[in-house]
Amino acid sequence: MSHPLGRTPFPGLVSRSSRSSRSSSGFTLVELLVVITIIVLLAGMTMTVGPKVMERGRATSCLANLKQLGTGTRIYLNDNDDTMFSTTNPWPTALHDKAVSDWRAFRSPFDKPSTSRPADNNTPAPVSYGINEKALGKNTAKFDAPSQLILMAPAMDPGAEIAFSGTSTTSVTITPSGSANKPLGTHSNRNQINVVFADSHAQNLSYKEYADTSGDTGRLRWTPYEGR
Repeated sequence: MSHPLGRTPFPGLVSRSSRSSRSSSGFTLVELLVVITIIVLLAGMTMTVGPKVMERGRATSCLANLKQLGTGTRIYLNDNDDTMFSTTNPWPTALHDKAVSDWRAFRSPFDKPSTSRPADNNTPAPVSYGINEKALGKNTAKFDAPSQLILMAPAMDPGAEIAFSGTSTTSVTITPSGSANKPLGTHSNRNQINVVFADSHAQNLSYKEYADTSGDTGRLRWTPYEGR
């Protein structure tokens, strides 16, 4: 409706409404840009942090597997006069038949499923862990330092990539390999590895500790008793 004097009624209100509309429209654009920026930042953080979180999860699961294998080995030893698995029969089968019935405990989460190593529970089953070859066939009651002797750990193939080839039909073994300058662990840029000791406790070691065979510490870590 036109004003009798040809002026728009309540000009101030119209002007404020117009400014409010333009201001609202402009604020929405700024808000959108802020949201986009936050999304980009979060995506970048996820790409950086996500793999580390997943790796820590795998390391934790790996340690749990080794604890289970260590406990199962203790049950086996109790029923076999403290004598470790035979050198002639595959230890994974002996341990599975006696104390650890789920083959999934023998497989590291770092052991990725493939055509040749399917993610199932059938035999021959993939086995990612090896036993200290010097411990096989030995009487564990004579071990010099069970709490320091590495009994089992991930048994990886040599090479730059983390890969496994052990199965339940073979006595998968481990020996100290690599070095502090050439670590071959499973996580933390291959600088860390999980182990279970002969007294059945499991823990994470630096690869430097794992591969060191020098002095009394190195001997006790890899040799059941003096000279053998």
